[in-house]
Amino acid sequence: MDETRDITANEMLCLCLRYVEEDSGNIRDEVFMFKPIMDGSGEGKILYLNMCTVFRETNKELIITAQTYDGASSMRYQAQGHVRSRLSAWAIYIYCRSHLLNLSVQDAIEIYIYDIYDTVHSTLVFLRDSSIRLQVLYESQKLINSVVIALSTISQQKTSRSSDARRFEFELMKPEVVFQIHLMHDVLRPSLQFLRQIEKRGSCLHEFVTHVDAARNTIKQSIEIFDFNQVRKILNDVQKYLPTVEPTFRSTRSQIQTIATDFDEEQFRDTGKTFINHFLQSLDDRFNTEAQELIKNIAVLSSPFKFSAEELLQNSLIIQTDPPLLNYQQLKNDVFAFLTIVGNITSITSITQRLAQHGSEQCPEWYKLFQILATFGIGLNEAERTFSTLKRIKSWLRNGLSNSTLEILIKVSSLKVNLTDDAIKFIIDDFISNPQTAKRRNISVFTEYNNEMEFDEETV
Repeated sequence: MDETRDITANEMLCLCLRYVEEDSGNIRDEVFMFKPIMDGSGEGKILYLNMCTVFRETNKELIITAQTYDGASSMRYQAQGHVRSRLSAWAIYIYCRSHLLNLSVQDAIEIYIYDIYDTVHSTLVFLRDSSIRLQVLYESQKLINSVVIALSTISQQKTSRSSDARRFEFELMKPEVVFQIHLMHDVLRPSLQFLRQIEKRGSCLHEFVTHVDAARNTIKQSIEIFDFNQVRKILNDVQKYLPTVEPTFRSTRSQIQTIATDFDEEQFRDTGKTFINHFLQSLDDRFNTEAQELIKNIAVLSSPFKFSAEELLQNSLIIQTDPPLLNYQQLKNDVFAFLTIVGNITSITSITQRLAQHGSEQCPEWYKLFQILATFGIGLNEAERTFSTLKRIKSWLRNGLSNSTLEILIKVSSLKVNLTDDAIKFIIDDFISNPQTAKRRNISVFTEYNNEMEFDEETV
């Protein structure tokens, strides 16, 4: 379940059901509910109340298997997000894996180097605020030197914003600013590589802890191998782009302003260590021992042939399960049939498909277990990717399509129903009546007329 806001600021709620097909073992996700809401924050309890309403109307029992969250505002209220795991043995509570490093970086930036982050952000906003200033930036490469060149060019154009450009230019040319920008780059680079690694379709759960450790160790060494000579070189290179000070009536000579190119390397190194230590502490707090143990236990079940029957049954995830969810005695009775049927398969998805075809009768409780594992949000590369249909809906919403058009498009995308001629005509009419919407989506609308100038056909 998720909420989003479209270009008209309308809050929309979508409930996407993820399940395993009984016969094939294939994982499916389909839109179950899509409706406007008044408030998407935690305090309003709108998401919580809507979820309760859906299950009450459908007369379905809610069995919580796992929870993945991203630290958004809707997770901060007591009625939202966090349901204690004791309510269900499988109600696992863990950060979305893709948000893990992002939020740790955010924590460290907000406390230790927020000023430089704000300077960089304000500079980009200033450059993007004008098509002319943005063009100046595009003509340069995306390096700090090039940004300074762009700001220097703008500052000398004698426009109403030239003084702002000059101010941003001087801020970006301070030694501490140049240092912190490059330190952030060195920290964010392994973070981005980590995200790309775990988002690969072939990435397995048992490798996730290894990927976290690899990123952590790389980030930890960032300040130790930091190139301070690069900072000095940049400071020397940008000197020539400093704006000149126009002479006053008492002076006949223009003056070129200067900036300091010298700095205390040890002081910068201490600042960098403090930033990185806080970043790593934030990461450890989120991906703690409990979370690591959880993923290791699931990884055991993704490669069952590597373990004996006794070792599988001693997995803490199985031992702590509730009888209404899984029957431990039945798992124990069928464990040898399970190991024989799955053989040396090493993927939870593949094992689920195998059990659907050959194990639904001989080891039904193990098949039930893997159906649960297959629908875990943390069992995939990132939590939000499990809602692939919802991801497409967000794109449509933010492009400003009407609710009626969205409803038709959702059915086409997720429910795969046959689209009637009336539905197609409705979509075309919506684009014709809202040309700006069509333009934003790079859609050209052509209208054909017959000889009597009567409306004949629309083509999109």
